[in-house]
Amino acid sequence: MKYIRICEYLRSMGSDVVNILKAFADDTRLRIVHLIDRCGPDLCVCDMVAVLKLPQSTVSRQLMRLRHVGLVMDSRDGMWINYSMQQHKDPVRSAVLSALRECWLHDPVFAADKALFDELHAKNEIVRCKRSLLKG
Repeated sequence: MKYIRICEYLRSMGSDVVNILKAFADDTRLRIVHLIDRCGPDLCVCDMVAVLKLPQSTVSRQLMRLRHVGLVMDSRDGMWINYSMQQHKDPVRSAVLSALRECWLHDPVFAADKALFDELHAKNEIVRCKRSLLKG
């Protein structure tokens, strides 16, 4: 009975659920969401590029996809754009993110990303730290 209710709910959501799940079907997007969720809020593309070791254009393109499906949101800080998780009351998004958070705890790729972020942040090599120096 519970299965039927969930299926009916998913069907009523239509392509929105499909788009959310497709957004999580890419390892780069998963790593980006992980960084924003665990190391954010307000991560700049430069912060993510430093950790993920991917070109800025790749990270920006994947962030655009995540923004398009409403998983992340952006805000301007001068010439920088910061990204944070979009807050939702949608039970499907909440359930998927809860499951992902549990998986992230046990996956070495995500643990390495978090460790590298923390290491770069401690050494003031994350661009976020350099921005505050530029302002002051």
